[in-house]
Amino acid sequence: MKSQYSSDPRCGGVENFLRCHLTVIAMLDKAKELGCLESASDEGEFYENRNVEALVKEIGSWNQMIAAFGGKLKDVLGGGIEMPIADYPNFEQLELAGQAQLPPQIEELVKLIKQVSHKS
Repeated sequence: MKSQYSSDPRCGGVENFLRCHLTVIAMLDKAKELGCLESASDEGEFYENRNVEALVKEIGSWNQMIAAFGGKLKDVLGGGIEMPIADYPNFEQLELAGQAQLPPQIEELVKLIKQVSHKS
């Protein structure tokens, strides 16, 4: 399950994300308590660490990085990319903030994408 997109500001932002994510974690805890679940994990490592502050920081970072990468792809391919984060009202701010999080190899990837897309 992907709870990240529940952080869309139009749906209540981080508060809504926390409500959704923590509800899923509570269900997992109950399933484990009932013996229906052997183990679980989540990308934000909240299930293991139970650190809400770290989870909030992580979701912000993910949104920024995904917006930056998606914006880069859109620029390279000239549009035609559907990505839920592009519909966020603060997409441009996320995209700009995420530029610093993109790996240095992103430009190499951009070159490869251009080569492949021009051959199509």
